[in-house]
Amino acid sequence: VGLTSMGSADYAIVNELKELLDTDSAVAGEAAGMALGMVLVGTGAGNTHNSLPSQGKEEIMEIVSELKNYARETHHEKIIRGISMGLALMQFQQEENADAMIEDMRTDRDPVLRYGAQYALALAYCGTGSNKAIRILLHTAVSDVSDDVRMAAVIGLAFVLFKTPERVPQLVKLLMESFNPHVRYASCMAVGIAMAGTGDAESIAMLEPMLDDMTDYVRQGALIGTAMIYMQQSDSCNNRKVKAF
Repeated sequence: VGLTSMGSADYAIVNELKELLDTDSAVAGEAAGMALGMVLVGTGAGNTHNSLPSQGKEEIMEIVSELKNYARETHHEKIIRGISMGLALMQFQQEENADAMIEDMRTDRDPVLRYGAQYALALAYCGTGSNKAIRILLHTAVSDVSDDVRMAAVIGLAFVLFKTPERVPQLVKLLMESFNPHVRYASCMAVGIAMAGTGDAESIAMLEPMLDDMTDYVRQGALIGTAMIYMQQSDSCNNRKVKAF
């Protein structure tokens, strides 16, 4: 439903998904939260300025504020994650308009909502290269107490900078040496996302030592990142390293 109605902001669909959320079933609730984000993607629902259709505008705004409260009340981590990712999708390309919502999520006690805030920031400033967004993401990447939140912050850097991808490897170079394996994993992924399909030799050289990392999922991140960089490259790229990889 989320994918077929993506960006439609159809009040009837939003309402039905909200009803499904209210059943408080963990797995269905997580999916409904994400689907709500897809239906309202980029509308800025929940912000003072938004591009919601006039029909059902008030009701949708009310539903979004209910979602935020619901995420703080439910005991299901899956539902909180679904809602926080949904709220993040609504902020797509909203830039400054999303700041209040992001700040609200970023300062929450619940790490899952803070996790959503990193993606909200990444999507709101997607491709803008905003220094403010990068500063916040970098600060979170080194300071948050939750590993998942730090991981999301580092991956968020790749989204904000995808139009100037060459900045990403320089930014995450130090993070790759972090003692925290979640941060190392996310650094590999960020380089992969930013440099996808370029076959960039420097980025590959950065990821190579990570293939022997002592933590299994960091090795996984390095493999996925390297694969993304080699996407659509011929075997002659990078001195025939593709075949060996």
